[in-house]
Amino acid sequence: MENKESFFQWDSILTGILVCICVPILGYALILILFDTLASFGLMESVTSSGGRAREKTVALLAICCNLIPFNMFKNRRMDRALRGCIFPTMILVGYWLYRYKDMLF
Repeated sequence: MENKESFFQWDSILTGILVCICVPILGYALILILFDTLASFGLMESVTSSGGRAREKTVALLAICCNLIPFNMFKNRRMDRALRGCIFPTMILVGYWLYRYKDMLF
């Protein structure tokens, strides 16, 4: 069996973009599930003092920070193109987060 170049290359900018779009979405869902579970067991307040908006801001920021996992994986595997692809969606998400919560930050 010959070692042929595959159609889809794992070390590509497209891989980084796709992974770093999917990871925050999954992270957001998992963090919401975790927060709701903790609230249902009474280990955490179900509503924060600012009407839930602070929790929404925190969950969104934690979801964006989930991109550190693929960053580190790509860096350790020396997948420079995929690492470069991670930058674009992460910067867009951070910019959107700043725009959405600017009234609470400044």
